Amino acid sequence: MKIFLWAIVLALTACSSPRGAQNGTPSARSDRDSTSTDISEKAEYNPDKVSSREVPQALNLRDYLARVPGVMVDGYNVSIRGGGPPLFVIDSVQAGRSLAQAESLVSVHDIDYVEVLKSPTDLAMYGRLGGNGVIRIFTKKGE
Repeated sequence: MKIFLWAIVLALTACSSPRGAQNGTPSARSDRDSTSTDISEKAEYNPDKVSSREVPQALNLRDYLARVPGVMVDGYNVSIRGGGPPLFVIDSVQAGRSLAQAESLVSVHDIDYVEVLKSPTDLAMYGRLGGNGVIRIFTKKGE
């Protein structure tokens, strides 16, 4: 009988967890160490955004788009991750799906930066029009 009780006590203590793990309170060891980094402290780097400072000798919009990973430019045909033509937006105004049309509406010297939206959460505000991705062009005087 004693062995049976000891087995139960041992099993119950082995299955129990510390109190902090049950209610979600942090343990005493939750202090930040010197190697941890806050998200706000990280340098802002977005591979899907190209600034005019990064492409100072840009001749056309294609020079900007060629710097964004996942964007394929073949003449005037543009695709994001192999999809159909993306939606071009210039200073929050939809400019259609044609690279030629977007280039005719904005001078390369007026471009401040180009941002390519690929993720479903970023594309949600454009609905079905943004299904193939969105290329947002921000001009220097449009801000």
